[in-house]
Amino acid sequence: MPEARIPVELGFSEFVAKLVSEVFDAVVATAVDQERRQAELVESAGLDLADFAPRHVAEAEVDAALAGLFPDPEDPTGAGHRIRVGARYAPPSARRPEDPPVADALGIALARGDYEGSNGQEKLTEKGVERVREAARLAVAAVRLDALRTAVRRGVPRVSVDAGRILARLTFRALATSAEGDGAVASSAGSSSAGSPSAGTAGSAPSRSVGPSISASATAFGASPTVSAARPVLAPAVLAAVASVSPQSVLPDVRLAVKQADETGSTSQSATVYGEVEIRFKTVT
Repeated sequence: MPEARIPVELGFSEFVAKLVSEVFDAVVATAVDQERRQAELVESAGLDLADFAPRHVAEAEVDAALAGLFPDPEDPTGAGHRIRVGARYAPPSARRPEDPPVADALGIALARGDYEGSNGQEKLTEKGVERVREAARLAVAAVRLDALRTAVRRGVPRVSVDAGRILARLTFRALATSAEGDGAVASSAGSSSAGSPSAGTAGSAPSRSVGPSISASATAFGASPTVSAARPVLAPAVLAAVASVSPQSVLPDVRLAVKQADETGSTSQSATVYGEVEIRFKTVT
């Protein structure tokens, strides 16, 4: 069964604090990881070829190298090679060249024991296959080790955070309800909330609620906006300014009512918080 998810209430200030903390943790973790990986590169560059090859060249890369050197004409995919136990092998002689040309491609000479059979029926043994694979691994590792040492000698670039900013946005969603008769019918975004007209607002126009701390309920057109508060939350001058706003200028059918954030009520409300992070960085060698 899928794990149940429990909603978690998080205030705006807590959200911003968590956003800043996680950005800081990400920057620090990135810096530490860069230092760790640079130390690993320096350590790998100091290895000799015999120790570097088995650590940094995978078996699939060996097969790819052998497919490029000794392709199998019977493989339609082109990913196969002729270096396998029991595969035909022709040792070099005065009458014919070596086939597959292991000595020319990898610089090793296969001897008796690396292959078995005679008179044109020679086949590779497990020992011979391992020798060829090891030579191919060393060839791939030599190119890679040389490139790594050159990069370390020139200086491995690192990304350093130079500047940035963290933005947090709070988006409010208003839920509008319309009253018909004795009941109220929700009319917003698939959400519904029931409400009843307050005294003196019978036959009112649609009611709306805005934000976690501000609710708006509808009255008749042209009604004067009123402000109510359970406890004083705004200065008298601010309240007077709110009351002086013309209802025809913004939402003419809405009456504003300022409420405390911890005041309970039946008003439907929701808000969405967005975090934006902008980081500027520079490359340091």
